[in-house]
Amino acid sequence: MQNGLGRILVLGGSSGDGMQFTETCVCADGAFRTGSAVLVLISTMLPFRTFKTDHFVPTDDRVVVTRADADRRVVYEIDGRPAAEAYAQLVGVPVAELTAQHYAECPMVVMIAGTKYLRAIRSANADGSLTFYCAIEEGLVLRAARGPRPAAWASRRSWRTRSSRSRRRSADLSW
Repeated sequence: MQNGLGRILVLGGSSGDGMQFTETCVCADGAFRTGSAVLVLISTMLPFRTFKTDHFVPTDDRVVVTRADADRRVVYEIDGRPAAEAYAQLVGVPVAELTAQHYAECPMVVMIAGTKYLRAIRSANADGSLTFYCAIEEGLVLRAARGPRPAAWASRRSWRTRSSRSRRRSADLSW
């Protein structure tokens, strides 16, 4: 989509259903809908600046996705090894002990033009693969990340930094 929009900035998010993985909804025109997406276009003559924040810090440990099914968001191999085994080594636990807590505290990130983008793991599978919540493909260079501070701290700090740089602001869009 971004390629087709050219210089129009695209921001996105996903809906969830409390880890049930049965049905997600979005709200549009006052009604909740499934199998849908919401698109909001904003045009303004006012100056604006975008920002994103998270509380994760990438480590120097880099790995490469060497076998994956992008359509299913499944990674079978990282650096030529079973994906779950490679991830478990990065976070320092045996594969059999991997839990959702590890995936939440130590997500993978991809760096694009100096900006980090989280690649969250959904599960380790019986065949040694990892299923991700988001786009993933062969050849992608990933880094393990850690969250050194609470998420609220990172959001407040980013907001203060952004606010101090904005001399004139008439509105903020947050989600």
